[in-house]
Amino acid sequence: MSAIGEIKAHGRLIPVLYLAAIAMCSMLSRVVFSPLLPAIEDDLMLTHGEAGSIFFYTSFGFSVGMLCSGFVSKAVTHRFSILCSTLAAGASLVFVSMCPALGCMRLFLFFLGAATGLYMPSAMALIASLVKQEQRGRAIAMNEVGFNMSFIVAPLLGRAFLPFFSWRVIIRLIAVMIAASGTVFILFGEGGTDRGSPPHLKHIRKILAQPSFWIITLLFALAIGGELGVFSIIPTYMVKEKGWDQNFANTLIGISRLSCIPSVIVTGWLVDRIGIKPLIRAVFGIAGAATALMGFADGFLLVLAVFVQPLVIICFFPAGLSAIAALEHPELLSLTTSLITPSAYLIGAGLVPAGMALLGDQGAFSAGFFLIGGALLLALIPTHFLTLSGEKPDVVAKCDYC
Repeated sequence: MSAIGEIKAHGRLIPVLYLAAIAMCSMLSRVVFSPLLPAIEDDLMLTHGEAGSIFFYTSFGFSVGMLCSGFVSKAVTHRFSILCSTLAAGASLVFVSMCPALGCMRLFLFFLGAATGLYMPSAMALIASLVKQEQRGRAIAMNEVGFNMSFIVAPLLGRAFLPFFSWRVIIRLIAVMIAASGTVFILFGEGGTDRGSPPHLKHIRKILAQPSFWIITLLFALAIGGELGVFSIIPTYMVKEKGWDQNFANTLIGISRLSCIPSVIVTGWLVDRIGIKPLIRAVFGIAGAATALMGFADGFLLVLAVFVQPLVIICFFPAGLSAIAALEHPELLSLTTSLITPSAYLIGAGLVPAGMALLGDQGAFSAGFFLIGGALLLALIPTHFLTLSGEKPDVVAKCDYC
């Protein structure tokens, strides 16, 4: 039976689909700035480094929102935390679209990030409460499909609307979409009536005492850098560095993400069948090589790397989220997610694209891809020390590194 079929059989398909739709709109509100970045640079007369700071401020706000999510969900329940996230994100996007300069944008980009940061911990807790353990990997994968749809929609929106409308109009359109998604969920969705756990010091100590917590945080930071960091910069890299047409670049990037949807669904099945760690190792090895290839390739090889890299790196996230669920103290799942994601996202989606943009100002765009690819390959080492519930530790591998 398929992933959707098994979840449907337990009567939980519609709630999971609602969450997938919100996940797409939430991620779209942040990643849409990637295909719009060349237009924003020209409109506001920004350097690559200044434009790259857009991703840093959004990621910084996202990290703060994640850390505060436990307080919000405890006060209003996970259900209404998701509604607050979508409405506040929509309002922030409207203000971003009205800003005449980068300084003003940075303030509301921070608010945008903070609003969207409330979503993931509550969504994970809602999935855990609705779906049985044996189907959870598939449900998480379906939520990831929503996130990955945004990587297809964002460049295609740029391709469809930029020739006719300002980037500001596109931002306002997405503001309406994300606000509507939260409103539909609160009216027709189910679940999420329980409350989250605020980050009490006692709970934080339990989580931080696990070595595997730090390993998963590192893996998430690198994977987000390989996915969001690279995605944020590659349109500008293609247009400004390689001289490609902007419409062609956005179309190519959007098409390259189409194969990610079935890939994520298959990954959810593989997580439940072959295990988390073998899958993570395969993903980081292939994705590291493909990312490094982007740094020196041109023509057909660059197109090949643009297709292969996202197809592989995206497979980490169902496995990574399942790894979080398999840590000790599952009753603190929402808090654990809130602790791992902020620092990982700030590094991967904030510092990585900002750093790559600064390298672009120095005429060294390619070096950024080399560095990210090399880091992904080196990350194969700490996976041997990762210990998860239900899996035997890699005793032999540990001895090899003693």
